[in-house]
Amino acid sequence: NNSFDPGQDLRRRSIEVAEELSRIAPTTVKMPHPELEDVHFVNCVTNERIIPNSGPVVLDNDLFHGKLLMMVRTSDADEPSPSAQGPFSSKQQTVSDYFRTKQRRFEFQFQLKLKKVPEGPLFLSCEVDEPIKMGMVQRAFIGACLNFVKKMNKGFHCSLTGQDGVSQEDMKAGRYEKTHIAFTVDASMDALVATEPGSPLPTLGEPIRED
Repeated sequence: NNSFDPGQDLRRRSIEVAEELSRIAPTTVKMPHPELEDVHFVNCVTNERIIPNSGPVVLDNDLFHGKLLMMVRTSDADEPSPSAQGPFSSKQQTVSDYFRTKQRRFEFQFQLKLKKVPEGPLFLSCEVDEPIKMGMVQRAFIGACLNFVKKMNKGFHCSLTGQDGVSQEDMKAGRYEKTHIAFTVDASMDALVATEPGSPLPTLGEPIRED
């Protein structure tokens, strides 16, 4: 049977990922909204669960230092009602108010300071450690979708095969790519602001307005 339902496959993989994240990054922290209980964001460096709609978290690695604010829409942004499951925290209410005039389902805001001058373009990338197992029909379908995205987005880069077929020698030398998709920063962000040293930074949680 070569039939392929992308939606069903995505739901299955999402459940598997959520179960794994619950195992490696359990939390007893109360979520800001009941609808966020099954939403899992994890800092892969610390294995700590990131709680959306609760304020910025600190990001720090060899490339940059900064903050990330993850905002996820909940139903009270669409149908505010006294009978909602609240009362909610002031931060959750602020996020709901922010989304009330927008159609988007989520928004991530980054505030970063680079630790070194980039040698080339900056990319926003999503990658997985293991190659995604797909049949011939699945690979052809996903490949066609990614080719369309590439035509519409200059600078888009991806790899479906990842480490498949890479020799042990190349693996040890780091001459391979993980399965990933990547967009240049300027093509992947709705708004991008470069702030001069000493100038006030945009406030996370509010609309980011480009100069």
